[in-house]
Amino acid sequence: MKNVQGYLTAAWAACYAVLGVIWALGGPGFPFGYGDPDPGVRDSTVLGRLGAEAGGPVIAVLGLTGAAAALVMARSARPARWIIGAGWAYGVLLIAVIQDMRPLVAIGRALELPILWPLGYAKSISVTDYLPWPVLNLFSCLAGGTLFVATAIRASRRRRQACPGCGRTGGHDHGLTTRAGAARWGVWAVWVAAVIPVLYALTRWAWFLGIPFGFSAAELKAIGAEAPGIWLAGALLGSFGVGGSILTLGLVQRWGEVFPRWMPGLRGKRVPIKLAVIPATVVGLAVIAAGNTMIISFFRHLGDPAHLAIIGPSVLWPLWGLALIGAAYAYYLRRRPACVTCHQNV
Repeated sequence: MKNVQGYLTAAWAACYAVLGVIWALGGPGFPFGYGDPDPGVRDSTVLGRLGAEAGGPVIAVLGLTGAAAALVMARSARPARWIIGAGWAYGVLLIAVIQDMRPLVAIGRALELPILWPLGYAKSISVTDYLPWPVLNLFSCLAGGTLFVATAIRASRRRRQACPGCGRTGGHDHGLTTRAGAARWGVWAVWVAAVIPVLYALTRWAWFLGIPFGFSAAELKAIGAEAPGIWLAGALLGSFGVGGSILTLGLVQRWGEVFPRWMPGLRGKRVPIKLAVIPATVVGLAVIAAGNTMIISFFRHLGDPAHLAIIGPSVLWPLWGLALIGAAYAYYLRRRPACVTCHQNV
């Protein structure tokens, strides 16, 4: 079945349109604004003041128009530029604009819980604490936004008569998408994506070690006494970020293409492309999603030094996410095999 992405995108948008109708009619589960049970999120999100009465009809209309646009992109041999632009706009809306930091927090919690649990810091935490319906909805929107972007990319390839599977144009590809071009700009993307999480980690390690960056020593101690394990959890998240930085460097290193000697059973084998690209893309999307929350919160608390110390490094997260996705794409371009559709291998 051709253009499966487009039909999946249309189905996702149509289902969301149905939810919009249900919410507009007073049905339960509106996940944004006043329907979100977490009041702390409302002041740092674009939809923080949205209610079901206004949001439901808007979501229904956007869902229906999005489904129509996706069907046109899936079925048309040469989709109009504005239709493709609409697909990109839906992708940006769902991935960046309406999101908040909780998908990234959920990923971080999933990584740190196995460490915190044996230490007694997380025994009262359940899955429903960090994966309530509004957060699951945000993950769904991330998936929907990714579908819209993928559909728009595929439609753009058909419009410019490129291979629908790989985007190659029969020897007339732009220099940025060739192996040599991707090797050049991919290095810059990797270093940007590797440095930013280290800046975040430095603040979290400082607090764990009792260094009063942005806080007084007394405030650090008081916060730690009020919320036991908070500084350890922050240090773990920072450490995961640094671990991610190291893995990001692998996108331009030989050990990112061939498993190193110290990995029994895998040494010398080629690293599957998807094993590097998929996790990097997922994390990049979650980081971008969290970025708008951090930027809004930063500017709303410019007069609070402690809050700025907490949020400051996170203002760069949208750049981090974009750079990480770009680095993963450059890695893919350098290593992709011959296309099974057009058989090109440049």
